[in-house]
Amino acid sequence: MSKHPIPSERRVRRESSPEPNLFTDEPSLPIRVCLQSEEAALQRVRDVVRARARGEETAVQTVVSFTSMQALLEVLSPRRAQLLDSVKAQGAYESIEALARALGRPRSAVSRDVRRLAGVGLLQLSNQPLSGHGRRCAVRVPPRRVRFELDL
Repeated sequence: MSKHPIPSERRVRRESSPEPNLFTDEPSLPIRVCLQSEEAALQRVRDVVRARARGEETAVQTVVSFTSMQALLEVLSPRRAQLLDSVKAQGAYESIEALARALGRPRSAVSRDVRRLAGVGLLQLSNQPLSGHGRRCAVRVPPRRVRFELDL
């Protein structure tokens, strides 16, 4: 047993999470990024659930909500914006290591940024097995539109 065991909640979440989407050129649903309170985001979800319970059709949307401009800027920091620009210009990177080399940044820092951006849908990851051992995680910008809505 290691000195620092992984909390069981974290371990379960990691084991039950699906593999990232494999790359496809099919356009995905657009992402809507907005600023709204936690209560407003929950109310939006409740409204959709109630409408579906009544048998109404609702539009499928991917919405990423931030509770403040500060929270948004923490995710879309200048370093992460540079990372997004690099991936978009290149089209894709075969691995996080290749992206880190291109950016001249440590692999661990780039990996954290890539995972954070993938978590909000701004990057797409694809795990690829390597012959013999290990895996490589390819990175690209997903084929979708991202719409920012900021009511200041």
